[in-house]
Amino acid sequence: MASTVWPSKTAESVKLIIPEAYDPYNGDVLNKCFIRYNADKGCFLVVSEGDEKTLDIIDSRDIVGASVEVDIFGSVETNELRRLATAQSTDSSNGNSPNNRDDNEPGTDEVNDTQGAAILKIFAYPRVHPSEESIMSSCATSAPKRKPNTEYRTQSDKGKLRSRRAHHRQFQVAPSEDLSGLSTLIDAIRAICKPGYNPKDKLLVLVNPYSGTKKGTQIFNNTVAPMFVEAGIDYDYLMTTSANHAFERMKEQGEDSKIPDLSEYDGVVAVGGDGIIHEMFQGIRTRSDCDKILSKLKLGVVGSGTSNGLAKTLAHASNELDNAVDYAFLVAKGNSEKMDLSLYETSSSKYISFLTFSWSMIADIDIESEAIRFMGFLRMDIWGVLSVLRMRRYRARLSYLPPSDESNTIVTKCPSINEPIPCDEKWVSSESDFLLLWASQVTHAAEKTHNSPNCKLNDGVFEILVVRENISRLRMAMILLGLDSGDHANMPGVEFIRCSAYRLEPITPGSFNDLDGEVIEAGPVQAHVMPGAVNVFCTPIDK
Repeated sequence: MASTVWPSKTAESVKLIIPEAYDPYNGDVLNKCFIRYNADKGCFLVVSEGDEKTLDIIDSRDIVGASVEVDIFGSVETNELRRLATAQSTDSSNGNSPNNRDDNEPGTDEVNDTQGAAILKIFAYPRVHPSEESIMSSCATSAPKRKPNTEYRTQSDKGKLRSRRAHHRQFQVAPSEDLSGLSTLIDAIRAICKPGYNPKDKLLVLVNPYSGTKKGTQIFNNTVAPMFVEAGIDYDYLMTTSANHAFERMKEQGEDSKIPDLSEYDGVVAVGGDGIIHEMFQGIRTRSDCDKILSKLKLGVVGSGTSNGLAKTLAHASNELDNAVDYAFLVAKGNSEKMDLSLYETSSSKYISFLTFSWSMIADIDIESEAIRFMGFLRMDIWGVLSVLRMRRYRARLSYLPPSDESNTIVTKCPSINEPIPCDEKWVSSESDFLLLWASQVTHAAEKTHNSPNCKLNDGVFEILVVRENISRLRMAMILLGLDSGDHANMPGVEFIRCSAYRLEPITPGSFNDLDGEVIEAGPVQAHVMPGAVNVFCTPIDK
């Protein structure tokens, strides 16, 4: 919970006019309220003045930003508030007030602004309960307004909640000669809801309009950009136009370049699939300041591709669902967590990896199903059936280095890919026939694939899922079906090898090396973990 000290006296001095939606405070009287913070519950309370009744509860974990705007009288709502204020003033000037005044003085003790009003806006995206069917922003004057929340709720049970939806609040600030406390109130709300957010931070947003179902631009315009404005996020925007565009953008820019170098940003957000993220990391790897850039930047992902493995992994770690609003929400909140990367080496190239390496059956399914890419993720299921029917076996030598007792240390004693594995007791080597070999650093290789349920973002190890040849087609089919939910992890025939480095030396020809969904050079491949190498926008539920 945020440790920010709530300015109680200042907050309660900022009077707000109770909106019509807050029953039973409707009618022709401008009742007032104020904002109070309950640190134990982590919630803001909208409290009525006088009887101090709780009119609304806003969970700070749902808020991405707060702002104040000046609304020049002209809208239906503000005109009605102005009419009520004028009516009260006229009534007082007719003698109903004990303080009769001259004609050139206000008719009441209240300050009245006849030109406009200050509007306090709180932007919130709560998790929706299934019983709440109408989910509309209360800032939208043309849509039905969602009822205020007057009960504390827990967000721990993901199965009973749906995705996040906008439920913003707006309040007209009661006229006052001194509104200095309003800025203090807004700063306090922001500090509590986004303790890691620095208003000076600037993000670079890369959008792939061709990824997946080609909805990247729509998702950015309709979801990401509006939420970033609400959160007060400063960003530059780039629409990729060709393959390797993201790769080139991540590389060091020359002194004469008119494009800001990546080092000038505090974070980078990808709106696309895992392919654009793979490009970004390979571009960063070419930089002379690669390690510095990785440790400085925060990486965010709004999945709009076919698989969206990293986006789903970060959402899963944060107890969020797999949709654009929940993905963007993680970035808007500004919280971050360290995540492992890995360095892969083939005979002629090196790669930074963030997701998985597959060989044998999974690689066949991923790469060969490109022939029916137009079918979306369904292509994986179709090719999975074909792969089970043919049950291709691949022989290889697998060597791995079990995790050491020293956590979060980069493996520096790995031999070159062209050198033999050290003959010592630390490395474990064996030759075998494999049906499936899948090395992972994430829980999800795709939105519908929970391949490594026990993986952590920053545990310093690979989990290699292995299935050897001595199982039936039925058992293999059950294992593939279990990948959706993670049920495969406890099935007979499934092995998990935990290691900090490994080498795979294929013996059977004709196999694919599939790294983060991209085909790389076939043949021997070696990898080691880079513990906590990058920061990602994420809010782990276990912290």
